[in-house]
Amino acid sequence: MDAEAASNKVKMRERLKKAGIPLPGFAPVWSLSDTRDALEFLNFPLVMKPADNMGARGVIKVENREELQAAFKHAKKYSPTGEMILEEYMPGPEVSVDALTWNGNFGNHWNRR
Repeated sequence: MDAEAASNKVKMRERLKKAGIPLPGFAPVWSLSDTRDALEFLNFPLVMKPADNMGARGVIKVENREELQAAFKHAKKYSPTGEMILEEYMPGPEVSVDALTWNGNFGNHWNRR
């Protein structure tokens, strides 16, 4: 996966989906109108997050339609480009793995829960 996809949640999910990896439903969103359109194929609960930020900055769980506007505004504050991703919530532990590669060689990795 290239650096652009690794640093943009929408691009990463599009590449994973194309590779046949099972994913929760998701939609890129730039506006409140986009969030409402996404509800035609996404099911609550949802997670709104900046597509272009790291860690959990700006990430918020959305339980229902009434929470969408506040969640959108919250996530947008943390997005340098204004692009967000709205995706179906998956219950379970959160695990993050960061890895460092150099010239195609695996360097080091860090696991976080």
